[in-house]
Amino acid sequence: MNNTGYPFPADAACRELSALYVSVVPEHERQDFWRRHFGTVPPWLSPELTILSWFSRLCRGYSGGYWHFYTLSNGGVFMAPDSQETYDLYCKSNGNRATLGGESAGIAACLMTYSHLSFVTARGDMAEHYYRLHDYALRHPESRGILTLTD
Repeated sequence: MNNTGYPFPADAACRELSALYVSVVPEHERQDFWRRHFGTVPPWLSPELTILSWFSRLCRGYSGGYWHFYTLSNGGVFMAPDSQETYDLYCKSNGNRATLGGESAGIAACLMTYSHLSFVTARGDMAEHYYRLHDYALRHPESRGILTLTD
C-alpha cells in the first residue's frame, strides 16, 4: 500500500529490487514490435510517432536519427536514439531540465508517452507499460535525470 491506501505497481519499488535485463530488438523483429507489445492499443495511437513527438518537444535541437527498440525482462519495452551524444532536455510542463545520454533520453520520452496514452485511452495496459519501464528507470545509472523530467 502507498500513503493513499490504494495499491499500485510503484509499491514494488519499495521492495528489494531484483535484476532487470534489457535486450536490443533484432532488425528482423522491428516490423512487428509495436503490434506485439501494444496490440490492444487502438491503432490510431501510434506509440512510435508519439514517442518521437514527445522527444522533439523535450529536445528542441533534435533533428532525427535511427532509434533502437528494447525489451525488458519484466515485459517492458522502450525505444532510444542510436547516438553517443548527450541531449539537453527541458520539460515545459514541470519546468525541469536534464542532460541525458541517448538511452536515458529515450526512456524519458517513452515514460511521458506511456503516461499520456494511459490517460488518453483510460486503459490499464498502458499504465502497465509505464510502470514496467519506470521500474527499469529507477535502476538506471541516469535515473535522477530521467525522474527529474518525468515526475
